[in-house]
Amino acid sequence: MIDPKKYTGTNVFVNLRNITDPKRLEKAESTLSAYKLAQFYNNPSVIGELGKDFNFDLAHLKAIHKYLFQDLYTWAGEIRSYDMKIDTDIFTPANDITYWAGEIAKEIKNDGYLCNATDREIIVKKVARYLGLLGMLHPFSEGNGRTQRAFLWQLTLNADYRLDWSKVHSWENTATAQNVHRYQDYTGMESMIDRILTPIHRT
Repeated sequence: MIDPKKYTGTNVFVNLRNITDPKRLEKAESTLSAYKLAQFYNNPSVIGELGKDFNFDLAHLKAIHKYLFQDLYTWAGEIRSYDMKIDTDIFTPANDITYWAGEIAKEIKNDGYLCNATDREIIVKKVARYLGLLGMLHPFSEGNGRTQRAFLWQLTLNADYRLDWSKVHSWENTATAQNVHRYQDYTGMESMIDRILTPIHRT
């Protein structure tokens, strides 16, 4: 568990590129993670053995996060050691992350990793629920959204679907996550997942 250092007098994480300007760091994050995501989408096994074994647990999440951000942060793949909130949204306390991540992993396992899922409506509801739970977990200091989207993209492959995240606006993702977090309302998130869940036509 880590509490990443920031450059003195700034809110910018110390990084391997020594970028101290927040806008430049945001751009670097976006560029580097987009490149890594493209590699991951082409071949999930790039994250290592977990990419082949499909565990869909905290270790799997950490492996994806490390792969996406290891060129920028030394703490890539490590969960936060401090409590965190954004505006009025309070995320899972640091000391409870491992437990609740285990509960989410257990639920995914009990659902058979979606391998035998055939009812599209049920798949939509389950994926929306996983996304909401992972959003509330928020295990990393930065990069949670990209990590959980990659994680769920890989999971839905088991049901012969893929998630086309390019169709989601950032404001929409934030709004649906807030509705889940604040009101336990999954309606918007289910609608979003339904729109971007695309069948894979295997030959």
